[in-house]
Amino acid sequence: MAETETSTPLEEQDTLYGQLGGAPVITEAVDRFYRLVLADPELAPYFAAADVSVVKRHQVLLLSSVLGGPQSYGGRGLDEAHAGLGVSGPHYDKVAAHLLDVLADLGAPAHIAEAVASTLDAVREQIVEHPVPAGEGAR
Repeated sequence: MAETETSTPLEEQDTLYGQLGGAPVITEAVDRFYRLVLADPELAPYFAAADVSVVKRHQVLLLSSVLGGPQSYGGRGLDEAHAGLGVSGPHYDKVAAHLLDVLADLGAPAHIAEAVASTLDAVREQIVEHPVPAGEGAR
């Protein structure tokens, strides 16, 4: 069978990236994800000053990389990229839920959703900012 724009090269089919459908599905997932996030009145303010097209491009690269795709994410570290945004735990959880919902809607197998959820758990502390209790500020 000849490759089409939506097919995945054989060497990528053994990765989660390939099993999900490669670049076209990752791009669609990110587009749907940001439609949900930007439509969420609690989450949209985090992106008010952002160039969403750049954020989406970085998200495609990051998700592709996490799933074993050929693209590598070369952007800022997650902690640096989210520093000062004041991302709360509940808001992080909403973002994660939106991403997992999109993957489910796209028919992602459970093992792929579990891998993404595991990664989301692993990087949570790099993104969520914990308020410093009164009296415990920098000395």
